[in-house]
Amino acid sequence: PSIFQDFLVSVFLAKPVVLLLSNLGYVVWTDGLNVYYIDKTINLSTHVVITTGCSGLYSILIFICAFFSYVLMSDFYNKTEVLLFLCLGILMAYVSNILRMSMVILAGHYRGPEFLLFVHANLGWIFFTIWMFIFWRLLDKYLFLDRYANTLK
Repeated sequence: PSIFQDFLVSVFLAKPVVLLLSNLGYVVWTDGLNVYYIDKTINLSTHVVITTGCSGLYSILIFICAFFSYVLMSDFYNKTEVLLFLCLGILMAYVSNILRMSMVILAGHYRGPEFLLFVHANLGWIFFTIWMFIFWRLLDKYLFLDRYANTLK
């Protein structure tokens, strides 16, 4: 239901984004799905609505599918390690999405709503690609630790 989705987006995305930006010294606040910030181009407060589409849910689902495809195609069958790496990847996706939404709001803060929309439309895939690269690199290093150790000798 929409009310449940709104609650989850508010608690797990809007509030952490506001907390991060507030701790960095920016004047931001939320009343649920709306995140208010100061638009420096006009020196007035404005807001952006954070919806389920901003939640990063699709990137997490893509990651989970890619992860299990990788696990099924490799010799990586330690269930504890699989669960650990799955949780690490989901956590990385979550943190990446909070950083992405913070950058979107900062774009609106410094350059106005048009730039905010531009950054929102184009920054997601960049963050997704970067965190996926870091995750797969860490996983590859862990799984093939012997290969890397031998190359250092």
